[in-house]
Amino acid sequence: MDILGEASPRRRAPLPSFILVLTVAAATAGASAPAVPVMPAARGPAADASLTGQAVVERYLAKQDVPAEMAFIAMVVSSPGAGPKEYRFLTVHHKRADGGRDALLRVLRPRDVEGVALLVAEPASGAPRMSLFLPEVGRVRPLGEQGLSGAFLGSNFTYEDLRREIPDIHDYERLEDTTVREVPCFRVRAREKSGGVSAYAWRDLLISRDAFDLLRVDFYGKGGKLTKSLNAFEYRSAQVKGETRRPRRAVMRAVGSDAWTDFTVVEGRIGLQLPEDLFTARRQETWTPAEVEEFIFRFGMLVRGGI
Repeated sequence: MDILGEASPRRRAPLPSFILVLTVAAATAGASAPAVPVMPAARGPAADASLTGQAVVERYLAKQDVPAEMAFIAMVVSSPGAGPKEYRFLTVHHKRADGGRDALLRVLRPRDVEGVALLVAEPASGAPRMSLFLPEVGRVRPLGEQGLSGAFLGSNFTYEDLRREIPDIHDYERLEDTTVREVPCFRVRAREKSGGVSAYAWRDLLISRDAFDLLRVDFYGKGGKLTKSLNAFEYRSAQVKGETRRPRRAVMRAVGSDAWTDFTVVEGRIGLQLPEDLFTARRQETWTPAEVEEFIFRFGMLVRGGI
C-alpha cells in the first residue's frame, strides 16, 4: 500500500491561506505565484522597548522549542520557463541529552529523487555540521561551504536556509519596528559571526510583537542587496493534522524573478520517542522505501494521494 501517494507535477491541491512549512496550490504550467494573504492586526501589550535583538530571537526560539517533532511537508517549486513541480518530504528533529540537536529531511516523492536526505548535527554550542545523502552515490557526504549555498531540489531555498536559527553563530541587532501584513513586528538583523560561511551579508527577521512568531525573513546578498524573502503563515493552524510548532505554510520568492517555492505542512507530531540511530549516516544509507513508510505509519501518519 502506498501511504504517501504519488506526487504529480501536473496537479496541485487547493492553495491554503513557512521552519523547516506546508496542502499545496494549482500546478499547471504558467501558474502564478501564490497570493500573500492579509493577516489581522496583532493585539496585546506594546513591545518592551528594552528587548535587545538577541532577546527577541531567544523568545521566538523558546516558543518553537520542543523535545522532538516530525512533519510531513508538501513543496511546490516554480521556476521561469518551467511548470511547477511538487515534492513531498519528511522532516524530523530532536534535542539530545548533551544539549545539542539533530535534524533530518528525507525526500519521499517524486520517485526520481526519493531517498535524498539532509542530516544536520548541531552541537551544544557552535556551528552545525550538514551532510547530504544521494541514493545514486550511496554514501552520506559532508556539505562544504559551496554546497551550503546550492539550491535544494531546484527551489529558492539553499541548504543553508534549511537550518534552524542558531544564536551561537550569529550577532543580532534590533532595528526599528515595522509591520508585516498589518501585524506589528520586531525587526532584527542577523549577521553570521566572523569566520562564518554564510552566503548572506545579513538576514532581517520580522517577528510579531504579540506572539513572537516569525512572519518574514528578508535575505541580503554580500553586496547588501535584497535577494529573496520568505513569508510564513498560519501558526497553530487547525488545518494541520496532528500538531506542529511550524507555520502551516511558507512561501519563498526571489527578487526580480517569477521563481517561488511554496511549503505546506500537511501533518505533524510533537514529543515523539525516536530511534537513537535515526540521524546516523548508516540509517540513511540503508533505509529502504518500505521501511520509511512503516516508520511514518507507526507514528499514525497516514497520508494518501490528493494532497
